[in-house]
Amino acid sequence: MAASSSKSRKNFGVFVSFRGVDVRHTFISRLYEKLRNKGIYTFKDSEGLEQGDRRGELFDAIKGSRIAVVTFSENYTRSKWCLNELAKIMECQNLGKIIVLPVFYKVSPAEVRLHEKEDGLKGCYQLAVEDMVHGTEMANIWRKALWEGGDLIGEVVREGIIEKVLKILNRVPMEVAKYPTRINSRLEDVRPLLHMTPHVDEVFMIGIHGIGGGGKTTLAKAICNDIADNFDDWCFLQDVRTTDLVLLQKTLLRQLLREPNFSVPSVDLGKHLIKERLCHKTVLVIIGNVDNSDQLDALAGDLDWFGKRSSVIITTRDRHVLVSAPVQHVYEIPLLDRSEAESLFRCHAFHDGQENVKIDDLLIDRFLDYAAGLPLALVVLGAFLIRRKELEWKSTLEKLDKIPEKTINAVLKISFDGLDDQQKEIFLDIACFFKGWKRDQVTKILDSCGFEATIETEVLIERCLVTVEDDNFRMHDLSEVMGKSIVRDEKSTGLPSRIWSDKDFLRVLSDDVVPENYAVKGIVLDLAKKQKKLIKSNTFKFSRRLRLLIIRNAFDPKEPLNFPSELRWLEWPAYSASTMSFGAFSQLVGLDMQRSKIEGTSGEQESDRPIEGGEDEDEEEQEFEELKYVNLSGCKLLKTLPHLSKSSKLQELSLQGCVNLISLDQGIGSLEEIIHLNLSGCRMLSTFPSSLKSKHYRTLNFSGCLKLAQFLDIDEELEFLNELFLDGTAVKELPNSIVNLVAVKLWSMNSCKELSFIPASISSLQKLEVLWLSNCENLEEVQGLPPHPIRVDMDGC
Repeated sequence: MAASSSKSRKNFGVFVSFRGVDVRHTFISRLYEKLRNKGIYTFKDSEGLEQGDRRGELFDAIKGSRIAVVTFSENYTRSKWCLNELAKIMECQNLGKIIVLPVFYKVSPAEVRLHEKEDGLKGCYQLAVEDMVHGTEMANIWRKALWEGGDLIGEVVREGIIEKVLKILNRVPMEVAKYPTRINSRLEDVRPLLHMTPHVDEVFMIGIHGIGGGGKTTLAKAICNDIADNFDDWCFLQDVRTTDLVLLQKTLLRQLLREPNFSVPSVDLGKHLIKERLCHKTVLVIIGNVDNSDQLDALAGDLDWFGKRSSVIITTRDRHVLVSAPVQHVYEIPLLDRSEAESLFRCHAFHDGQENVKIDDLLIDRFLDYAAGLPLALVVLGAFLIRRKELEWKSTLEKLDKIPEKTINAVLKISFDGLDDQQKEIFLDIACFFKGWKRDQVTKILDSCGFEATIETEVLIERCLVTVEDDNFRMHDLSEVMGKSIVRDEKSTGLPSRIWSDKDFLRVLSDDVVPENYAVKGIVLDLAKKQKKLIKSNTFKFSRRLRLLIIRNAFDPKEPLNFPSELRWLEWPAYSASTMSFGAFSQLVGLDMQRSKIEGTSGEQESDRPIEGGEDEDEEEQEFEELKYVNLSGCKLLKTLPHLSKSSKLQELSLQGCVNLISLDQGIGSLEEIIHLNLSGCRMLSTFPSSLKSKHYRTLNFSGCLKLAQFLDIDEELEFLNELFLDGTAVKELPNSIVNLVAVKLWSMNSCKELSFIPASISSLQKLEVLWLSNCENLEEVQGLPPHPIRVDMDGC
C-alpha cells in the first residue's frame, strides 16, 4: 500500500477505502483533493500494492486514523483487499477507535447488508462473497463487516462528506491528565455500559460514582474524547454544583443546538425546551459533580428528552442522587492499586528526568501510604516534591505526621505551605474568586493588584494546584475547598481576608461588626439573582487594604459610595448611583462600570471636599496615574469624565454607547501607551483629540460619533493598528497622514454621508484587506486603491 505522505508519520486524519476500478478517477480523486486542500492528512488505498508484506502497514494506518471513509461501489466486494480493509475498519469501529463514514456509490445500504431478495435472488454483493470463499470462516467475517457497514447511516449521494470530516477533526480533545494512569482500562470498563454499536437505538444513562479526588472528572473527559465523534453534538457541564440551573440549561441548549443566544426564562420552561429541541438529536451529555437530584431533573429528567443513540453520563460523590434518575448502570470508580499509585506518583515526582535524585524507596512508600490510592493526593504530593532532596522529603513527612487527621485537605495544604507569599495570595484569589474565569482577564486583574501573575501562576500549574483548560483557570474542587478553608480559618482579625458570598458580605461589612483595621483584601460577588438590600455610602469605610472589588448582579447602591484609597481594581456593572467620587482612587488600575446610571463624576475625597480648579485640579489629575483600563460602555446618562491626560499608563478606554457624553479630555490623544480606544455610539461627543501619539493602537472605533467632522492626524506609523471604524461620522475627507496606517486590515466608513474624497495615499496601505464604504452618498469613485486584491463595498454610493 502507498501512503499519501512519508512512512515516518503514523497517524492520519482520514483513511479512505474504495474499489479503484469504480471510483478512483471520479469521486475518490475529487474527495482526496478536497481533503488535501483542507490540510487533512489522508491515507488513500492503492490496490497496485496488495502484497502481503504491506498488510501490517495498512492495518496500522487504519488504527492510526480518526475517520474511515468507506465507499461502497458496485465492485467493492470483488476485491479481497477491500473486504479485509472493511473487516479491520469495522473491528476498530466496534472498539470505539475510529469513526466510519460510509458512502453508497450506485448501490443501496440494503444491498450492502447482504440479504436475499423476496424472489429468492441474491444481490451482487452476496454473490461476490460466495463466489470467493463460500462457507469459509473468512466469508463469515466479511458478511458481518458488510452487514454492520450497510447498517450505518451514510451518504447515498456524495454531498456533505467534507463537512462531516471537518466537524469531527476540528473538535479539540479535552485535556484529560498529564499522566493518565490506568485511564484506558477504566475506559474499557465503561464503554460496554454505553452500548456504542450501530444496532442499538436506545438512550443510555450511566453514573460514575466515587470519592472526591478519585478521578471521576478525569475519566469523564477521557470518555468524551473517546466517543464524542459518534454524536451529532456534545456538551460537558463540568461542575453543576456551583452554577445556577437556568444558566446550566442555557449552556446545554446553546452548545447542543449551536445557538449562542438561546434564551431560557425559567427552570420549568428550560426542561420543556430541552425535551422539545433535543428529542430528535443524537447527543452526548456529561453532567459533572452532581450533588442534588434537582440538577438532574433540570438537565436530564428522562431518557426520552434525547434522540436515539444518545448517551448521558453523570459523575457524583453521592450515589443517592442517582436513585431517582433513569440510570441503567453505575460505575464505581476504583482507587489506584499500589502499583498504579506508585507509577502516577513517580511520574509527577520525577517527571523532568530527576530519577537520578537519590530518594529512599521507604520514603516513597510512606507517601503512597498517605495518598491511599487517591489520584489527586498522589499528583499534588508528587508535584510538590519534584527536584527536592531527600532531606526535604523527610521534612515533608514530619509535617504530615503532625496532622491529627490525615484528610485530603491537610495533604493538599502541604503543597500550599510550600508556596511563597505572593504565590499564596494568587492561589487564594483564584480559589475564592476566579475558578472558571478566563486566564487573560484574571492575569490582568492580578497584575493590577501588584502581582507578577504570568510567572507565578505557572508555579501553581506546575504544582498541580491550578490547571488551565480552554484558556480558563480551573482547579479541583478539593483544592478550591482547601483554599477557602484557609481563608475562613484566618485568625488575625477573626474575619476573612476575602469575601465571595452575599451572606459573609452582609455579616462582615455591617457597621457594628467591622473593626477599623479590618484587612479585607478582595470582595467578588457574582450572584445569579440581585439582592434587594441596599449598600450604604460608608459600607467600605474601614476596608483600607481592599485592593479588589467586583460586584456583579449583587446589590443596588442608591447613593455615592466612599471607596478606599488602596483599591486597585473596581468592577461594578450596572452601578445605580447617579454620581461617583473618583478622588480617592490614587492606586486604581482597572475601572469597569459599564451600563451604570452615572450622570457625572467628581473628585471628591472621603471628606466630601470638592476638588475643582487651580492646584487642587492638578492634584486630581495626579490621582489617576496608575489607570490602565477604563470601561464605561453603556453609561447612557454619563456627560463628563474625570481628567485622564496624566494617566500615562492608560491602555484601554471604552466609552461605547455613552450617548450623552459631551466632552472628552483632549490630552487622551497624547497618551503613548493606549492600545484600544472605543468611542462608538457617542453621538453627542463634540470634542475629540486632534492627533494620536501612541504607536501601540490596535483598534480605533469612532462609529456613530455624529459630530466627528475631521479625522485625526496620525503623526507616526501605527504598526499594530488592525481595525479602524468611522461608520456614520461627519468626516468629509481624509488627511494624507493616513499613509501611517501601515498595519490596518479592516477599515469601515459605512454611511459617512459627508465623505466626498479619499486621498490617493490610501494606495500605499499594503496590508489593507477590507474597505467598507456603503451608503457614502457623496463619495465619487475611489481612485488609487492598493495594487493587491482587497474587498471593497461601495453599495449605495
